[in-house]
Amino acid sequence: MMTRNEYMENSKERHHDYYAQFVTEQTLSFVRNVIGIDKLKASDDPHFNDVVRWEGSTWAWDRTPINSTLAKECGEGLSMSTRTCVGKAAARILMENEK
Repeated sequence: MMTRNEYMENSKERHHDYYAQFVTEQTLSFVRNVIGIDKLKASDDPHFNDVVRWEGSTWAWDRTPINSTLAKECGEGLSMSTRTCVGKAAARILMENEK
């Protein structure tokens, strides 16, 4: 487990590992079903900003299910930006598994 304080000591290097710890099976399923593997594969953006799916005034990443219990234990908030980072970490995991 990496706490938010540990993450902030070197956030550039630890970003993926930090947010990946909050990925669950529901997270992976959400990214597969709502974003889609084909869109992820076709992405030209290393941050997956080009696979956005807008829903009203928010984007689909904002609804990403995460391990909220662990997030709270690590000192992380449950904001839409946290959900977006966890969703994108899940997308990277899925893309790694596709190789």
